[in-house]
Amino acid sequence: MAMVRTLALCCDAINHANDKLPSMEPCKLLISDTHVGDTPRLLYIYHRWLPYILTVKAHDGSAFILKATDAPDKQKTGYYAKFTTALQYLALEEMQSN
Repeated sequence: MAMVRTLALCCDAINHANDKLPSMEPCKLLISDTHVGDTPRLLYIYHRWLPYILTVKAHDGSAFILKATDAPDKQKTGYYAKFTTALQYLALEEMQSN
């Protein structure tokens, strides 16, 4: 329940800031979470409050998979990107749209 209240407060604060400062670049909200397993246990709560979800998973020793999807009630879009770290740089190896 505390997480839901916190998300609601954050979303309300961002909406209020964007309403009060319409001529400036809109404020964005970035929330991060860590989890063990295939999907976040509270993903349904994130989908309720956040319009866009990014999931980063380790692929092998030096590669990461980034999956981007809209919330279920929004338009379905998805992207898959594979990044590797080499010589202290993050390089995009592959990207495709779902």
